[in-house]
Amino acid sequence: MPKGNASVTATTSVPPKNTTIAIGLVLAAMFAFAVMDGLTKMLSQTLPIPQILWVRNMVFTALAFGMLYAQSPGAKLSSLTRSGRPVLQFFRALLLVVESGIFMLAFKLMPLADVHAINAVAPLLVVAMRPSEVECGGQCEHRQQQRNQQDQAGKHD
Repeated sequence: MPKGNASVTATTSVPPKNTTIAIGLVLAAMFAFAVMDGLTKMLSQTLPIPQILWVRNMVFTALAFGMLYAQSPGAKLSSLTRSGRPVLQFFRALLLVVESGIFMLAFKLMPLADVHAINAVAPLLVVAMRPSEVECGGQCEHRQQQRNQQDQAGKHD
């Protein structure tokens, strides 16, 4: 983290050819997510959520393994999937499955646009629910950093 008045500036130069490819990939990904969510909405009306989750996760697993093999040809599967913290990895995977299941249940019970609107607002809700300075007794890290910067600025005057 920068201290004082220092700032971090990232500069990149991307050739136009790569920019066009990147834009195309972003649009393709957005289209794929829209199709996936629409299919999930349709399928959730007739199939049980766990069945949809199983198929969706198997497809994602196959894609992930394909990408791993493409990046590391000839490597063993066990070396590609080894985790330094397997217990945390297990709970992370479990939370992802639960979150995906709840999201699919929302597709079943609510209109598609409403589910996406709530999903888009979720990061804003997280920010809004952060502890205020009063709740953390003035000990919040960002408030302390601001006070330190003000104190240092006052010493230079």
